[in-house]
Amino acid sequence: MNWQYTPLVFPLLVPAAIVTWLALYAWKRRPVVGVIPFVVLMLAVAEWSLVYALRLSSIDLPSKLFWAKARYLGIVTVPTVWLIFVLQYTGREKWLTPRNIAVLTLEPLIVLLLVWTNDWHNLYWSSVSLVTSGSLSLWSAGYGIVHWIHAAYTYGLFLLGIFFLIQAFVRSSHPYREQAGVLLIGVLTPLAADAVSTYGLIPFPLDLAPFAFTVTGLTMAWGIFQFRLFDIVPVARNAIIDSMSDGVLVLDTQNHVVDINPTAENIIGRPSAKILGQPIVEMVADRPDLIEHFRDVVEARTEVSLGKGKAQRSYDLHISPLHGRRGRFIGHLVTLYDITERKRVEANMAAQKRLFESLVAMARAVAKQPSLEATLQNALNMSATLTDAENGSIFLLDGREVVTHSVLARNGVAPIRERAIVSSVMEEGLAGWVVRHRRPALIHDTLRDDRWLALPDLPYKVRSAMAVPVVSGSAVLGVLTLMHSEPNHFTTNHTYLIQSASDQIMLALRNAQMYDGQRRLANRQTTLYEALRAVGEHIVPETIARAAVEAIARLTNWPTVSLLLPDETESHLIVRAAAGTQVATEGRRLSIDQGISGRAFRTNQTQHAPDVSADPDYVESHPAHRSELAVPLRRGERVLGVLAIASDLPAVFAEEDILLAKSLAEAIALALDNAQLYAETRQYADAIAKERSRLQALIESSRDGIILIGMDQRMLVVNAPALTLLHLAGRPEDWVNQPIQDALAILERHAPYARRAILNEMRRTQMGDEPPGEGEFDVPPRKIHWLNLSVMTGKTPLGRLVMLSDVTKERLLERMRDDLTHTMVHDLRNPLTAISGAISLLDKRLADTLSPSQRQLWDIAQNNTGMMLGLVNAILDISRLESQQMPLEHTLISLSDLVTDVLETQSLLAADKGLHLESDVPLTLPPVWADEGLVKRVLHNLVGNAIKFTPDGGTVRVTAQTKASDQSRILVSVSDTGSGIPAEIQDRLFQKFVTGQQEERGSGLGLAFCRMVMEAHDERIWVESTSENGTTFSFTLSSPPAMEP
Repeated sequence: MNWQYTPLVFPLLVPAAIVTWLALYAWKRRPVVGVIPFVVLMLAVAEWSLVYALRLSSIDLPSKLFWAKARYLGIVTVPTVWLIFVLQYTGREKWLTPRNIAVLTLEPLIVLLLVWTNDWHNLYWSSVSLVTSGSLSLWSAGYGIVHWIHAAYTYGLFLLGIFFLIQAFVRSSHPYREQAGVLLIGVLTPLAADAVSTYGLIPFPLDLAPFAFTVTGLTMAWGIFQFRLFDIVPVARNAIIDSMSDGVLVLDTQNHVVDINPTAENIIGRPSAKILGQPIVEMVADRPDLIEHFRDVVEARTEVSLGKGKAQRSYDLHISPLHGRRGRFIGHLVTLYDITERKRVEANMAAQKRLFESLVAMARAVAKQPSLEATLQNALNMSATLTDAENGSIFLLDGREVVTHSVLARNGVAPIRERAIVSSVMEEGLAGWVVRHRRPALIHDTLRDDRWLALPDLPYKVRSAMAVPVVSGSAVLGVLTLMHSEPNHFTTNHTYLIQSASDQIMLALRNAQMYDGQRRLANRQTTLYEALRAVGEHIVPETIARAAVEAIARLTNWPTVSLLLPDETESHLIVRAAAGTQVATEGRRLSIDQGISGRAFRTNQTQHAPDVSADPDYVESHPAHRSELAVPLRRGERVLGVLAIASDLPAVFAEEDILLAKSLAEAIALALDNAQLYAETRQYADAIAKERSRLQALIESSRDGIILIGMDQRMLVVNAPALTLLHLAGRPEDWVNQPIQDALAILERHAPYARRAILNEMRRTQMGDEPPGEGEFDVPPRKIHWLNLSVMTGKTPLGRLVMLSDVTKERLLERMRDDLTHTMVHDLRNPLTAISGAISLLDKRLADTLSPSQRQLWDIAQNNTGMMLGLVNAILDISRLESQQMPLEHTLISLSDLVTDVLETQSLLAADKGLHLESDVPLTLPPVWADEGLVKRVLHNLVGNAIKFTPDGGTVRVTAQTKASDQSRILVSVSDTGSGIPAEIQDRLFQKFVTGQQEERGSGLGLAFCRMVMEAHDERIWVESTSENGTTFSFTLSSPPAMEP
């Protein structure tokens, strides 16, 4: 590659160096919008100039052709990057989408490709050649169609960017207009040079655009350093200034508006086209005060209000000077910060502060004194102070919205007149309207508002009024009314203030109500305590009445307090005691059909007459009485008398007075009832003492021993015969309250069998409600019969009463009788046995020879002989059991098997009568320890009797179970559905030869035999019988000794 020297190279290297330096300088500010495309643009210009210098320095055509192609890397880049830079600079970044950028780069890439492949198609250069101008060899080319297309595309991009810059130049202010002018000069100079070269307007083939880049570089440097091209750009100005919520105006030295943002336009109310260039005084012509105030001001800061009516807003106005190069004054910057919301908040905060201070003042006022009357008055006074009211009233309501307390604007009003005023206002006036509607009311002029009730003889003038309900939850606790003599005095702010304070008033009233309630309760309790103490010191009704009325009159200051008690016939009430300043006549009689007190006694209800003149039952007891309260003295459903209270003032008794009177009446009734109970108790005590003395005399005079054993197993009553029979030393009183075990320990020494019998009986009756028991034991040398009876009060057991009788002589006589009977029966059994055997033998031989009548007589003889023989054997068995000569063969017995065997042997008899035999004996029942043969005979006897005395179709049932009160014993029962056993023979049923009235009654020895068998086993047998449920016989059997717990 050959080179030639030409001085034209130096003008090309200068702009290349300038723009390269500009690119490097701008790169340091690459975060600024537009810097990156500007850097690429400068580098492309540098490449264009530098490569063109190389083409001019080359000599041969191939070299020039190569550098011509290389130069197009910058040529195709410049227009595209130029447009991108302008779009970013003028704030049109939204156009630079990826798709649009791709379209812009498509043409340069195609052109660059066609340039480098021109040798194949000649679309860009149709011909190339060298021409000589003096000693300089230059490039000359003919252009193809692609060249002209590219030229049109390039000029189009440049012209579009120039159009955007011209817009920015026209619309922008200093310094943005200078920046746009610099950019226009920098681009128009090389663009014009390129057009001259492209269209052959010079005589030699030279490209002037690279030489014009010197002007571009210098103008760009001028813009960067003089007009801060990349320090403040229009897009930054638009993004910052236009988007500011503050109003911004720029004034020149003549106070003309040279720049304004949209916020300031809205504040002034004119578009920028009608503002820019106009004097600022014309913008605020309606505010001469502002013009005069800021006429010669260089710098200021204050608050101003602009606009009228509802559109008026407040602004923080800040005027600051603007300085150009070298500190030269060039105008003012005016900012308007909207502080309307802040001012509103400040106003609200001030109002809230005033409200808070008012609420604090209200809270202090209503909390100053705890009483209800003082709290009402303080709340009314503070409300009047806060609203500058001249008069006012406040009502306190109960749960039924009835006024209980009131404070009126006027003073010294009689109670009756005050109640009338309150009633009228609540029915027809403003206070009643507020309570019914449950919301505040504001009357600007009372003459034009029907809600205001003009009371007659009103001592003050009312032209405006307001009323606020005091609400607690959903209930109206009270209503506060304020008044003024001038119309339109009260405003909604006053209503809001008092309504806000109503919560404080409500809390204070609630606290005052609780305080007054506690105070009244304390006074009532004090009165009750003193009255109770007074009446508690006496037990006579007359003295109780006297003490009661005197204490009540002293503690309550009621004018008249009297106590009326009924006479013996309860047809009249008698004034037993009276006290007070207007004392009623004591001893005065009043029919129960007359007077308010008589009505209270008759109805058993409290009677209150606020005005006695209007009560038809009133009977005058004192000429000064105007109201009366009568409370019955009740104890349950009984009325013991009447507590009467009277006053010389009408309607003087409030609800708490009535409640106190009722409590006092209850206390007096209790004292009178106690006095009556005391008198009755004394009578009962005297009667009991007499009865106890008589009973003690009977016990001591009894020949039988008597021991009363309590539930704690201690002896409560013991007489001398009991000690004698049991061989216990000492006096009866020595053994009272001593454990029965102490007596048994002594009895063990000389009568162990008796001790064991008593222990068994105690074990049986440990629950206290077992049936009576009896038996006999020996305490040598005596035989003693004992009877154990349950002592009950209602269904509650108190203990057991043991009766001991000496039956030694009786048993001796019975033994002699039994011996005689045994001898006689024994002597009869042998001949009867022989007769029975002979009859049976002859019956086999003569059965066929007897006539029917003879056969009948024969059967009678045979049956009677067998019955007599059975009776004789039974008597002998009983005799052997009584004399304890029948040995017991104890063995383990399975009751289930035994009962089954017995029922099978009796099944034929039961079938003849159509009876049902049932067994309820669990297989798991433990075995018992007894003589199986004797127990079987007992069961045979009981089941046989049940079958005998149960009607046809009935049921006989045998049950066995472990006894609940003693797990070591088995309870066996035989029950039937018969007609039962007469009560008159139940106590003698187990004695010998005792039979019932049934047709099939027996010999009377079967049950006696059963009793003796059970007694021989130290067990019991008893009967339970009713005509409705049939008869049940029960006995107990013991478990084997080894199985006892």
